Amino acid sequence: MALLLSFVNDPASTGSPSPSTTAGGPSSTAPSGSASSPTTSATPVPTDTPVGVARWTAVAPATAGPGPRSGHTWTVDPSSAAAYLFGGRGSAGLAGDVWSYDLTSDRWTQLQPDGEGPTPREEHGAAWVDGLGLVVFGGRTGAGVLDDFWAYDPSANAWRTIDVAGTRPSARAAACLTQRSDGRLWLFGGEGSDGTPSAELWTYDSGPSSWSQPAFSHGPGGRAGSACWWSADDRLVVHGGLIPDQPSAPVGDLLAFDPDADPGRAWQSVEAADLVARQRAAVTTTSHGGLVVGGTGADDALLADVVLFDARSLAATVLRPPPDGPPARSRGALADDPEGERTLMFGGLGSSGPLGDLWALDLP
Repeated sequence: MALLLSFVNDPASTGSPSPSTTAGGPSSTAPSGSASSPTTSATPVPTDTPVGVARWTAVAPATAGPGPRSGHTWTVDPSSAAAYLFGGRGSAGLAGDVWSYDLTSDRWTQLQPDGEGPTPREEHGAAWVDGLGLVVFGGRTGAGVLDDFWAYDPSANAWRTIDVAGTRPSARAAACLTQRSDGRLWLFGGEGSDGTPSAELWTYDSGPSSWSQPAFSHGPGGRAGSACWWSADDRLVVHGGLIPDQPSAPVGDLLAFDPDADPGRAWQSVEAADLVARQRAAVTTTSHGGLVVGGTGADDALLADVVLFDARSLAATVLRPPPDGPPARSRGALADDPEGERTLMFGGLGSSGPLGDLWALDLP
């Protein structure tokens, strides 16, 4: 499939809108709902986009796991085959618990970290950083959005706040937080205290423990609830989200930011096909490329489709859900398991509320 790259010409904003309880007890991981829920979008697929059927399998872990929730994060430590789930919102409210999932044995373990930790929250950013562990930034509580920065070290079984020199990103939720191959974290967009999507782009270097903003003269404007990942050639890829001019209707575009390009040409619009508009989808990076599942589409319809973006070309392949697959959802979380040759999905917000099911996706 041929790709057309066009430069984004909207001026980038230089500013943005100005830390335990658990969400219920252990629950069964048996799938609930159905992929044909009345709130599920039909997920129209463009005729020039390859289409297949997602191969989902329900997973029954060996131990009881977290309660149903949405807006949580699930972050893999590649050196230990463990995935760490933190936070989210369940039927009992916001959660501040942390769980370890053993990708080899399919076992959940609720951790009890020593000392103080982050306050319960949802829609925070999370990533794994060698030397720091599970890193969490910002998020949303009942009182508003946060700008705190935490790290959980599994070897010490303890949280600590990360001290930062100089300026730092403002408080936000539903932002992208993802790690480049050089080990630096990148933060893009999110909703500030007034709910307006931010256009800010920040990078964090754990060496000096400092945030900085790359210089570029044009960008895509504010975004919140986008799916973001890094391509094989080290471009930050952004799909969908909410924009300031459409606060209740997501977009479906595909953008790429090249940190090594000339600042005036760093952001590009990638036109591979007309992608379905979505926000707050589950996203991860696999050996095949970026993987996006579900989200909320037009008219608040929940989506159940799977979109796989080629690691280098970014060409999209849509995998439709099978009738017996996971119900449509937004705000779920994915954990890639390359040794097991699968990608796991836990929880999310379904048509009847938070979900606590666990599924494995076998990619073609």
